[in-house]
Amino acid sequence: RGDYYSEDEACGDDDDDDVDGGPGGPGGDDDENHPDDRRRREDRGEKRPPRRAVSSRIPEHERGDSPDDDDAAAAGGANRRPDLRSRPASTRVSRTTTTERRPPLLPPPKEASSRPLLRPALCVRILGTDYVEDHTVYILWVLDVLAGAEWKVQRRFREFFELHEDLVKLRPSIEKLDFPMRRPTIYETVHSVNDRRVRLEKYLRRVSGALFSSRLHAKSADVADRLQAFLDVPKRRASLELLERNPDVTLRQACQVATAQLLSLPVFEKILSDVVASTRDYDFESGAAMLAKMKQYIDHLQQAILDGARADDDSPLKTVVLRRVPSAAVPEDDLQAIASAAVRRQIETDVFVPLMDKLHVLVARDAGDDERNLRAKCRRARSRPQTFYGIPLHHISPSSWESAIYQLANIGAYTLPCDKLDALLAAAKEIPALYLVEHPGTDTHLGADDYLPIFIYVLINANIPNLLFLQRVLCALCDPDKRLSETGYYVATFEAAVTHIQDLDLG
Repeated sequence: RGDYYSEDEACGDDDDDDVDGGPGGPGGDDDENHPDDRRRREDRGEKRPPRRAVSSRIPEHERGDSPDDDDAAAAGGANRRPDLRSRPASTRVSRTTTTERRPPLLPPPKEASSRPLLRPALCVRILGTDYVEDHTVYILWVLDVLAGAEWKVQRRFREFFELHEDLVKLRPSIEKLDFPMRRPTIYETVHSVNDRRVRLEKYLRRVSGALFSSRLHAKSADVADRLQAFLDVPKRRASLELLERNPDVTLRQACQVATAQLLSLPVFEKILSDVVASTRDYDFESGAAMLAKMKQYIDHLQQAILDGARADDDSPLKTVVLRRVPSAAVPEDDLQAIASAAVRRQIETDVFVPLMDKLHVLVARDAGDDERNLRAKCRRARSRPQTFYGIPLHHISPSSWESAIYQLANIGAYTLPCDKLDALLAAAKEIPALYLVEHPGTDTHLGADDYLPIFIYVLINANIPNLLFLQRVLCALCDPDKRLSETGYYVATFEAAVTHIQDLDLG
């Protein structure tokens, strides 16, 4: 009996009212399958068919009952539904039976993917090769554009080959890209290794730029994820996400990401490849001639991209700037300076990095003796006190300008000339700031004549390798727009300091 209770009877509504429409009467809500109720109805001549016992919360259109059935039963029609107990047990509707509801119109939200966000722009170059444990390894230089971080990775050709196989499985069209054949180590020569290095670098750049230069594919994210794992991005993801939150360079890095995506297009990639190949194969007379040619390439390409951005309202650079900065928040000149710095930094990434080894060889050939003499003088001068350099007693630093020396010593950790200029500018600004901290109560600032001896002392004690090479590169490749600014002043001070050290008489 409990299997056939209605919802109202289960709640205790057992009234036997005979009023039509009442709980016990025809059309009421009493349990019509109760034996006593059915017997009383048969005595009264009622032939109402029993209703299915379902929850009242289920809509009528889902129960399967029709008002026509009730009308037919009240009229004593012959097409009465059979008694509930005459149905098979499998078709009886129990109070404990869970009624399957229709699925909702909208599917439930899916859980967020556990895959971390991909880096939006990576620049890859193969700087050279090395021989480790009887195997040739390729030294990869990687720059995360958004975070501004760079690192080096060593990979064997076997790892390149495994990467290529995995990418082809994800996206078969990658097999059309040029990839060097696998051959035994005994057949490797200097020429074959260098040729393979050039082809592998081109292959990595094509794959990394495919996300912006070709149509999106269902496996595009998987391809980028596999490539970034090959470049050791997951190991540095936490530090990269922390660096990209730096508010001082957020806009510049966003503009550089847009520039990197622009230069990854086939037309620009072809121009950059031709420039790098022709410069690498050309026989320059000196390092200064090569620096002049590189400066010409970088300046002209920078100006062309900036002119295009000013003329086109839908250019990627202008879109990035307007999306991140309100139109009246930053002056127009400052926005132009930020965009110019971002474009130049990305062009140096694509032009200077692949050519810097050859440039270093040419400069060392021209000024190798001067470099060695300068290094020896710096080594001997580090033991001299501050007064030896002409620093007056009331300007001597109790900490020996430690913080400025530390910042300038980190200049060797950067590869791009623009990053080295930023490090030089930060160290140069640290000197007057440290002076005010260590000499409280003074209202005078360091003049040019007082500043230069301190800067020479800091430069000598920073122990910068290849100081003469650095001085020539920074003076030659400095952004023309910054020549007349604060950066240009400190570049001139740096050049004067190097010349003064060369002429320094140590007795």
